[in-house]
Amino acid sequence: MKFAAFWAIWALLGPATLAQAQTVFKVKENVPKGTFVGQIEATGPFLIVPLDQDQNGLEQDFLVNANSGEIRTRTLLDRESKDSYQFSAISLNGQSIQVKIQVIDVNDNGPKFAQNHFDIDIPENIPSGTHRKLPVASDLDQDGIQRYEIALGNTKDVFGIKHDSESLDLVVRGQLDRERLDNYEMVIVAYDGGDPPQSASMTLTVHVQDLNDSPPVFSKQRYFTTVSENLPIGSSVLKVYAND
Repeated sequence: MKFAAFWAIWALLGPATLAQAQTVFKVKENVPKGTFVGQIEATGPFLIVPLDQDQNGLEQDFLVNANSGEIRTRTLLDRESKDSYQFSAISLNGQSIQVKIQVIDVNDNGPKFAQNHFDIDIPENIPSGTHRKLPVASDLDQDGIQRYEIALGNTKDVFGIKHDSESLDLVVRGQLDRERLDNYEMVIVAYDGGDPPQSASMTLTVHVQDLNDSPPVFSKQRYFTTVSENLPIGSSVLKVYAND
């Protein structure tokens, strides 16, 4: 009865008229149900007023004891779905404590490439230092993708990797020669910032495009033959060979 009367007064006066205090609790995602989160440091009982747009989220994910002020998890938390909760705990003496629960990220998601294989064409005379865009990996966790590397197939280290938070580039570092090697089958690996880090890989095939950089070469520098004076028109008199 007292609580119902207080609620009616609070609704008329509004929360701005009450003494305000703030408390922040932190809890890792995926902790077991019933994990202790924190204790509201005030004398209960409390009126619990959710402040989030989704007002049902607090009740669905946490057990807030209105008498003792103890807070425990009700379900497995997922920071990627919701990273914080806010509510006011209002006591009978008019004290209003604004409580924020922050969900701390754990490395429960690994990197992912949108595709397992990617093909790219590069001409053999491309200048060193040229960049070509590659598809990036994604990671739902807060730490995101931290680094990439070419794990396999980078013959003579003719390629390198450059990246930032939004892009991934293949960098030409050496001279390509299709006549020596016409394609490179490489494995690109992405790592996140976990401890230990998780990873994902993508196969990258670089097709070296041919250029007309090698002129034809005859098998001999000079050819000699003899021809009969009565040879019919159209007769073959000599065969020559050239390679390219």
